[in-house]
Amino acid sequence: MSETKAMNLPEPPEPKLLLNVKETAAQLNLSRSMVLALAYSGQLPSVTIGRRRLFPANRVRDWAASLPGAAPLTWGEITENTDLEIRQMLSGQT
Repeated sequence: MSETKAMNLPEPPEPKLLLNVKETAAQLNLSRSMVLALAYSGQLPSVTIGRRRLFPANRVRDWAASLPGAAPLTWGEITENTDLEIRQMLSGQT
C-alpha cells in the first residue's frame, strides 16, 4: 500500500530562480534587515525589478558558499560599512 501512495505523489515544484527578501532571509537564516543591509552594501547580489528587490537563487547559494567559515561578519561591521558606502554614494564619492 505504501508503494501505491509513493507512486501517486506529485512531483516537487521547480526551484525558484529569484527569491524575495523574506525567502532569502529564510534560506540564509538571517533577518530581513540583515539581508537588505547586505544587498544595499553590494555584498549580497540582488536585482531591482520595479520596486522589488530580488535575489538570484544560484547567486545567493554561491555567496553563502564563499563566506569564510571562521570569521563571520557581525551586524555592527555590516552596518558600519553600509553606512559609509551610502554616505559616499550620496556625496558622489566611490
